[in-house]
Amino acid sequence: MKRGDIVFVSGDSSDLWIQGYNVRVSTDAVVEKTPNRKDKKVLLTLFHIDGDSRVCTAVRKSKIIEK
Repeated sequence: MKRGDIVFVSGDSSDLWIQGYNVRVSTDAVVEKTPNRKDKKVLLTLFHIDGDSRVCTAVRKSKIIEK
C-alpha cells in the first residue's frame, strides 16, 4: 500500500478506529500517506461516510482491503 492507491474500507467506525463517527462504513478511499510497516493506522481520504464526502482520517491498517 502506497500513497495514491485506492483501497476499500468496510466495518463499524469504532472497529476501524475512526473518531467522530458512530456508523457503519462501506466505501472506497485514497491512501494519503504511505504507511511504515509498523504503523497501526493509515491516513486515508474516505469517499463517503455518514453523508459526508472526501473525509480525511486515520483508519486501522488491518481492516483496509487493498484493491
